[in-house]
Amino acid sequence: MLSMFKKALVAAVVVAGMASLSEAATITYTLSLNDNGQGVLTTGKFAIYAQASAGDNFGLASVAVDITNGVANNVGISGLLNQLPKATYSDTINGVNPDTVAGFTVLRSATNVNQLIGGGVDNTGSSVYGVNGFGQTNGDLGVIPDGFDTKSGVSPNANAAGAGFTAGKYLAKILVATGSFTAANPVNFGNTNGGSGGGVFLNDISGLGDGSNMQILSLAPSDIILVNQDLAAAATPEPASLGVLALGGLALLARRRKVA
Repeated sequence: MLSMFKKALVAAVVVAGMASLSEAATITYTLSLNDNGQGVLTTGKFAIYAQASAGDNFGLASVAVDITNGVANNVGISGLLNQLPKATYSDTINGVNPDTVAGFTVLRSATNVNQLIGGGVDNTGSSVYGVNGFGQTNGDLGVIPDGFDTKSGVSPNANAAGAGFTAGKYLAKILVATGSFTAANPVNFGNTNGGSGGGVFLNDISGLGDGSNMQILSLAPSDIILVNQDLAAAATPEPASLGVLALGGLALLARRRKVA
């Protein structure tokens, strides 16, 4: 089922046009352990981030991150939330514009689907609000664009995501998902569903349209960069550093005694 999800997601972002600027395009996924999704050290939590290379594309079009903890069905991974930005805008007053989607609304993985996480931008819908720069620049889908008066289904969901999250806001290093893991079975990138993948936009897609103008390139595996990090490890000084700190403390103590 999950492999079918990935195939469908890739199929949803088939190349609609090729451009020379796409030749160097890459997507970088960072799997960060002991991270609450805001870069804050939080034991037992993990976050997944995505970035698109700059200058050779117009931002992320689709995201598919394959994860594993080495246990069948990834038992031990819990509280998994898809945090990719999305929103639906409505024109309830004038009734001129139909309900319009923005962000990652297509083939979006559900909460607690623990193996393949992701979603795609709708490039086939009749009413889509295009946004450039996912994975490259900061943005906010919580801001209602001109021609609309209400919003719904906004993600990240501030209530579900926890303290510090603002509904619809995202950073250049975009938050894909957050979850929890056990120390005995830490999370890593997997290959259960053919590995991680994704796509980028080849043209300016900004503004209201029907999706037909979106030119999208699905990247080859060689263009997907996987990065592991652990905030707990980064916060723990290396043994050599501890030795230097200890020597520094002794030197300071000796100096104080001499002065006394």
